[in-house]
Amino acid sequence: KTLPKPDLNQSSGVKYMAPRDEMENQLVTIWGQVLDIDKIGIQDHFFELGGHSLKAMYLASKIQKEMEISISLKDIFSYPTIEQLADRMQQLDKSQFLFIPQVEEREIYPASSAQKRLYVLQQLEGAKVSYNMPAVMTIKGGLNRTRFKRAIKSLMARHESLRTSFEMVEGELVQRVHEVLPFEIRYQNAEKQEVENLVSKFVKPFDLHEAPLFRVSLIEVDSQEYIFLFDMHHVISDGVSMNILVEDFMQLYEGKDLPKLRVQYKDVAIWQEGQRATEVIQKQEQYWLDQFADEIPVLNLPTDYARPSVQSFDGETMDFHWDKVLTAKLHQLVKETNTTLYMVMLSAYTILLSKYTGQEDIIVGSPVSGRNHADTEGIVGVFVNTLAMRNTPVRNKTFTTFLAEVKEQTLKAMENENYPLEDLIEKLDLERDMSRNPLFSVLFNMLNIEMQEIELQELNIQPYPIKNDISKFDLTLTVIEDSDKLYLSLEYATKLFKRETIERMIMHLRTLAEQIIEDPETTIADMEIVTEKEVHIFTGFNETTINYPKQKSV
Repeated sequence: KTLPKPDLNQSSGVKYMAPRDEMENQLVTIWGQVLDIDKIGIQDHFFELGGHSLKAMYLASKIQKEMEISISLKDIFSYPTIEQLADRMQQLDKSQFLFIPQVEEREIYPASSAQKRLYVLQQLEGAKVSYNMPAVMTIKGGLNRTRFKRAIKSLMARHESLRTSFEMVEGELVQRVHEVLPFEIRYQNAEKQEVENLVSKFVKPFDLHEAPLFRVSLIEVDSQEYIFLFDMHHVISDGVSMNILVEDFMQLYEGKDLPKLRVQYKDVAIWQEGQRATEVIQKQEQYWLDQFADEIPVLNLPTDYARPSVQSFDGETMDFHWDKVLTAKLHQLVKETNTTLYMVMLSAYTILLSKYTGQEDIIVGSPVSGRNHADTEGIVGVFVNTLAMRNTPVRNKTFTTFLAEVKEQTLKAMENENYPLEDLIEKLDLERDMSRNPLFSVLFNMLNIEMQEIELQELNIQPYPIKNDISKFDLTLTVIEDSDKLYLSLEYATKLFKRETIERMIMHLRTLAEQIIEDPETTIADMEIVTEKEVHIFTGFNETTINYPKQKSV
């Protein structure tokens, strides 16, 4: 094959090499769709173009659907250019893409695993609005109320999840899709100083037996400024669904036609149920059971207050960010270690938890989108699953060694991400402790989103900050990657921790990140998180800790 004359690809800084055959051409098109980049050369590196673990999963599902070749997540890490991936794919057999089938119309349909989990969680004492998903936006410009109402009604017609309720039939949870539902948008006029109070009163508990499980309100501040409030229950939605709804709303408000959805969430729920008996899911089940075949550790974080006998959902969130310099150095480490920012940050967080507890076997929950079948694209519903990431930050390991282990664990976990967490918990037959979540009590969430304003036909739409006073876990670290900075937040249970403890924890995480960047070959034992100034405080803070047997809860 003769290579065309190269030029420089602006996205990656690599000399541009055009595709040379049909397979490379197809891959260029698919990569462009996944990465949202127009010009991609066959020697461009997937992860240097903005790819990450989630996009790699999406890439694998698109290749399976459009090229009928099944590649693994590990393949994308091992062969991160189109040239290398095409060579790898030549060695693989064709694997027929199986569409999710449409089910016949019924009065009721089985609920999915995730819906069953959320239904049970909603019944817990104190859950109330813990599983609500509110969003508030400021709209500036001349909003057309008629078009606004039509767009909301069209969303309901398009997405069955917005017309779904739940009920128990013969001891089993089922979902009912309503053909038509009365729905009213609440309109209010308010002064600017009243808005915060109205927003705080907007979020209320849902009755899962009554559809719709979402509500909309529009507050007019003046003729050129509105507050758009939207709330829905997690049992019919997730983070990706929220993005789909925003995208669809924008298109519908502008009067555009959207392509018809071939399948809806109920179809996916029934398809998922059918998958349980397959060899693929049984292998995934075995993978997870092997992960937890030995003694399962309970994370004993030192707390400021005694743990309540029944878990409280009271919480607060502290937001912080890491500057361009620190973020750039982290990206450099990612490049040098052929990992992702997710893997580096999960490693750092796990080491931080180890430093606080003295434990070297730690489980961190980590949500995944659960949308690795291409047919789930564009569907609103609860697909998200949580992976129990078990890692061992043993003192004598260097950070580089530990990161390599976390990478391996992450790739394996994501290859087995279709096995529902609730099934794993049931199989492990854990002793139920009402004071904490089963299997893990801390969470790590990495979001790769573009934080930007939405422009819509002379309207400017921006997020309106809302106070979060809920914490579903002891701690949840969220990292949002946005161009050259990292925006982080630490959600914490206020019945366990004081604000100043969390402030110190945030400082310690940064100290840890700086040491990792400075010398990735340093051992975990040699990593210091406490400054000299803090030593006397931290020593006192830790004097209350007791060594508990691993299987017992505090």
